[in-house]
Amino acid sequence: MKLSKKKGIAYSLLIGLILISSLALVGCGGGGGGGTSTPTPTPTPTPTPTMPPGTYTISANGGTGSSTGGAGGNGGEFYVSGATIAQVLRTGVASASFTTPSVTAPAVTSGAGPYPKNITLSADFSADLADTTAWGVWADGVKAYGAGVYQVRASAPNDNMPATGLVIADNQTAVINLNIVNTNNGNAPGSVYIIMGSNTYVAHGGSATYNLVPYDIILGNNSKLVINYPSGGASTGLSVNIICRQLVMGSGSSIVAQAGGASVDGVNLYIYTGESPTAVGGSFPNGPSYNSGQIQSINTSGLNATGNGGLGGFIGISTQFVNYTGGWTYTWVDHSLGITGGTLDTHGGSSTSAGNGGYGGGVDIMVSAEALTGSTIYNAAAINTNGGNGAGAAGFGGNGGVVYIRGRDISSPTNHNNHIQTVFNSGAITANGGNGAGTGNGGYASSVYFYQNNHNALQTINTGSITANGGNGGTGGTVGGDAGYIDIYDSENTYNTGALTANGGASSANSTWGGGRGYIDLEAYYTISYRGQPGNLYNSGALTTKGGDSTGTNATGGMPYMIYLYAEGSSTAGGQIYNTGNLTQQGGNATVGTGGTGGYAGQEGWFDIYMYADNNIFNTGNLTLQGGNGSLNGGAGYDYYWPWSGYGIYIYAYSGVANISGNLSANGGNGTTGNGGYGGPIDVYAPKVTLFGYDHANINGGSAAPGGYGGNYIISSSQLTWNEADVNVNGGNDPAGNGGDGGYVSLWSDVKVVNKGAITGNGGNGKANGGYGAGVRINSNDRAENYGNITANGGVASDIAAGMGGNGGYVAVGDYYDPKTATNTGVINVLGGYGPLFGGLGGEFLMHAVTSVTESANASANGGNASMTNGRGGEGGVIDLDTSSATTKVSSNGVTVTLSVPGGVAYMNGPLGFIYIDGTDVTPKTGILTTVLPMP
Repeated sequence: MKLSKKKGIAYSLLIGLILISSLALVGCGGGGGGGTSTPTPTPTPTPTPTMPPGTYTISANGGTGSSTGGAGGNGGEFYVSGATIAQVLRTGVASASFTTPSVTAPAVTSGAGPYPKNITLSADFSADLADTTAWGVWADGVKAYGAGVYQVRASAPNDNMPATGLVIADNQTAVINLNIVNTNNGNAPGSVYIIMGSNTYVAHGGSATYNLVPYDIILGNNSKLVINYPSGGASTGLSVNIICRQLVMGSGSSIVAQAGGASVDGVNLYIYTGESPTAVGGSFPNGPSYNSGQIQSINTSGLNATGNGGLGGFIGISTQFVNYTGGWTYTWVDHSLGITGGTLDTHGGSSTSAGNGGYGGGVDIMVSAEALTGSTIYNAAAINTNGGNGAGAAGFGGNGGVVYIRGRDISSPTNHNNHIQTVFNSGAITANGGNGAGTGNGGYASSVYFYQNNHNALQTINTGSITANGGNGGTGGTVGGDAGYIDIYDSENTYNTGALTANGGASSANSTWGGGRGYIDLEAYYTISYRGQPGNLYNSGALTTKGGDSTGTNATGGMPYMIYLYAEGSSTAGGQIYNTGNLTQQGGNATVGTGGTGGYAGQEGWFDIYMYADNNIFNTGNLTLQGGNGSLNGGAGYDYYWPWSGYGIYIYAYSGVANISGNLSANGGNGTTGNGGYGGPIDVYAPKVTLFGYDHANINGGSAAPGGYGGNYIISSSQLTWNEADVNVNGGNDPAGNGGDGGYVSLWSDVKVVNKGAITGNGGNGKANGGYGAGVRINSNDRAENYGNITANGGVASDIAAGMGGNGGYVAVGDYYDPKTATNTGVINVLGGYGPLFGGLGGEFLMHAVTSVTESANASANGGNASMTNGRGGEGGVIDLDTSSATTKVSSNGVTVTLSVPGGVAYMNGPLGFIYIDGTDVTPKTGILTTVLPMP
């Protein structure tokens, strides 16, 4: 009959308590601890299988805390769950490469065109529009009725005599001065319209025909169209609208809409191209195939000023769309928009002396969704919507302006497909908040959206960098601005190769936070309601969201939101993610002022780095979560406030495979005078999961007072679980208090589990107490095989007066008679740790199976040594090898195997442990069994 280990442990603890109360604590004896030495020579290890070095690592360590008063953070958790197969391999690299489709700008169908242009400027030209009549008009430099350029307070009047086009020759400038004053009962002035050709048609039933005379506005190379407010003008609430069939701009040409004189604000500028038919019942024939022209630089930025910087004006560029009431039939063949270069500039002006930065204006690039095939949104222009910088003692940074690149969906009639072929951007986009000055806060970044209503783009492609960073607070003690959102989604296939960055601004105020809220979202959809095509997501760009650093007293680093990758497919196709880009999310640091806490990664989101695909995920990029460092506490590497719903790194391939390479990290931040942050969880799920090329996994507790606990490494599947990576789940060390306990490793499968990696889960070393060793379970319902060395020793205690070594851990290869066979060739050590007063208890090593248990390596569960003259050695542990229906084989391969359970050496030696083979106690008096034979 087996002696219960609980009885042995209880007996040892009882003796220990008696010794503490009755023995004088005097002197120090010799001897070493189980964590650093054993009472007998260490048996010769059996070599682990030769494994080639891997390339990648898994890391979810707890952060380091203060050695005098802050706990080390606990290690995180690594979960791999495969419905059929879950593997972590040392060799190979996942394949995630892809080719981004090439895109060219839409061809200009008219260019200079055959259409008549009755306004042609071959020299610099200036015309004034005053607010003295309903409209003012000009043609060839002379005011004349009906020439097509006019301004009104509200809506445009009927344009019975439009101009037939405008051409500005190469190297020439046309200036329209808007001498508009605010005389509308104190309200803001209306809008200015520049119209070339009538473009509104109404069908009240039956069929309609086009009567469009499509005229263009053409700017030659290096030419300029300037719309401004001269001295004394007022721009507040005023907009300029340019309406034409095509806007064709030559190389180096530009349109500028800015205030002049006393005003420093930009002017809102809207450009509408194409036709705008309206159907009230009836039908239209198919429209013509055309595009909106060739658009280049447009500038509506605010100006710098000695007070507040000017506000940036809004730029809207769009094609016209169909309005309808009642049933109708209509199809547009091609409806494209091309911005081929230059800059769209709406940034807010900066203050030059004592004031706030101006807000950046927005940019909206839009094509209506009345296209069957071939339509393209194409932008190659750099876009700048940054807020301006503040200045002086309390200047706030201006907020950035929003950016849209989108297709407009309409309420579709029955045969309407509502698709845009391609949405393409190659221009660098910045929507940052401006920096504050003095005690002024940093401005908020705005957001960048590639948004196609109702998933109506067949492909969205971004190759340009996008930045939406919050502005830094001033140096006089201020708050950093929040980062913006970057969303690229609503299309069947989404490609991104540009670097996307959404970082919070830095803060220097006491008791404040650095900027946070950075969010990056890439999505692809399965548009079953239209073409029934699968959605795939392709990314090679670096995606980064970081909280802003904070340097004030009692401040907190900023906390970002989430990086989100999503692909929707059917049950048989699509829904795949290909990622080769590095994804990084980091809490801000707070390391200068006293009492600062590092930011948590993912402060507001349910997920921090999240990949979801209906089918397959292929990844080779590094995925990194990092809690911020703090002068007090370090931030956690995961969503701290909602841990029941939050995740660290979450990879979910619902019905396919997850093939993963790249470093996976979710570490907690360090605390200087307080606690280290917790490591985050890393969770991978798919019916079949394979991690390629992994050398080791570090999920250790952080060192401090006390040391943090080691984390969990858990892999499970229904058919095959296979691990080759070395695994470290050690408890953190504590030079002043208690070492942290080792973590937990579980490898499980219904059918077969194999471990070839070395597993180490030692308790942390401490002054008063060493931490306990880890728990390791390798189990299956059929076959459980271990070929790697496993170490789960108790930690060492250093206090010469009362130090207690940590207890050894628990290792099971096969357990509770679940597997049919259990095999071990790895060296197992579950030693009690050394303690000057008490050695730690030896741990447990179990192998249980139904038909076959084969143990072919040394195993040691020695008690820990003690060194004081009244010290007590730890009790030896338990080695239990048991085959329920056959004979256990020890050393079936013919080598000598040593099983060791002696008590620790001390003033009072610890009692022996127990060695059981097939239910029989075979423990020698020495506690060391050496054999090459099957035991009875």
